Amino acid sequence: MSSKIEINYIKQYRLCDKDHFAVVKGISILAALAAYIFGTYWDIPHMYHIRRIAAVVFALCSGYGLSESFRRKGGLIHYWENRMLKTWLPSLVVMVAFSLFLQGSPFAWVTQSPLGLKGSFVQVIFGAYIAFWVVFQFVEKTSSRMVGLFAIAGIAFCVISEDMGMKVILPAFPLGVLFSQLGLKYKVREFAWKGKVVLMLICSAAGIGSWLLASRIAMPYVSTALWSICYAAVAAVLIFGTYYAQRLPIFGVFVPFGMASYALYLLYDYVFYLIVRQTSWRMIGIAFAALCVAAAILTVLRELLVAWNQKLRRKKSPHLKGALWH
Repeated sequence: MSSKIEINYIKQYRLCDKDHFAVVKGISILAALAAYIFGTYWDIPHMYHIRRIAAVVFALCSGYGLSESFRRKGGLIHYWENRMLKTWLPSLVVMVAFSLFLQGSPFAWVTQSPLGLKGSFVQVIFGAYIAFWVVFQFVEKTSSRMVGLFAIAGIAFCVISEDMGMKVILPAFPLGVLFSQLGLKYKVREFAWKGKVVLMLICSAAGIGSWLLASRIAMPYVSTALWSICYAAVAAVLIFGTYYAQRLPIFGVFVPFGMASYALYLLYDYVFYLIVRQTSWRMIGIAFAALCVAAAILTVLRELLVAWNQKLRRKKSPHLKGALWH
């Protein structure tokens, strides 16, 4: 396997394929970073909504991707190995490195996140990984699997504290799985222009309607559920909108950011904390440039590690999973 990571300018993609999700994730992570910058350094209110919408996009993509991988492989082969390499290990490496650099101890991160999962988003997503594995490992019927996933999300929604902002992403993961399991992408691809308009109007109406209700209802759980619907609807508008509007030759710009989106998430707060000592566009620009470089390096290292492990699999050698656990 070649260890090169090539980035071509993407001009065309199919709904929910790898390139499409790279575009969607790129837009989402840049929007989330902009919301962080304006909310943190200029104290502009309500920026957290944008960050939560981005989190919902990633949860939808993650649920869909896991389901498609299950369908393609016909099972859960290498499931936890991939989750550990692609999600857990980069998080742990970043937390250990910055704990050592900022606090002088490689173990300072333990008090922040004993499991090595950085931030509430990764913690919730890893919980979703566990739920997916349990349901798809022990339940046979597709309908029962979906009921199980949504039931687990519902229980978690009721149990997790209302103070946890990432609670709103809980329904998004099983929604992504559902979209894959029902093969809805094939139906959406076949829509004529009228169907496309109707779909976008429905998603937009759901987002606006739930936003208006959530803004006026202060009841715990009810308002959070409405915000969940709002964010999911906006995420759907972004996903379907970038697919329908792909003839515009602008979306390829976001692909590199989408490919490095997880690394950008892991690194952004550390990098801005270290560099931005005063609120100025110059310092923020320097921090953003440094963040992009660091994220690119981390992403390349992760992809090389994954490629190396896949190479060992093909050689039928004891692969990295054995090295990790023994």
